[in-house]
Formats: sequence, C-alpha cells, structure tokens
Amino acid sequence: MEECGGRPVTVVDPNSNQLFYLLSQEQFSQVQSLLVVDEWDVKVTYVAQQEAFREIWDDPALDVYNGVEGESEEL
Repeated sequence: MEECGGRPVTVVDPNSNQLFYLLSQEQFSQVQSLLVVDEWDVKVTYVAQQEAFREIWDDPALDVYNGVEGESEEL
C-alpha cells in the first residue's frame, strides 16, 4: 500500500483475470455511501419541491400549461 502512495491497490485474480481493488479503511469510508442503494420515496421531496418552485408554479403566465392535452386554448 505504501508503494502506491495511498492510492487503491489493484489485484488481479490469476485464474479469472478479474480485477480487485484494495482500499484503506479511510478510502472505503469515503466511497461507501456511493455503493449502497437506499430505497426512498420521492414523495418525501414534495414539500421541498413546492417551496423551491413556488414562484414559478404560481406565475399566472404559465397557467396555459395547466390545460388538458388535446384542448385548444388561445395564447
């Protein structure tokens, strides 16, 4: 590990030619969250979305986009 200057070490399995990487605990801690897939519900973001886009969504000039597709409305 010291010879690699703290970078991950590449190891090749001679039987399969598959590559593996050896990481220090510190390096693993930094990337661990990228490897875990959490289940989450988009609904938990609805309040934040509403607050973030309130000015845009409440703009009367954009009301034309609230119609039903196929209905004709004069612009």
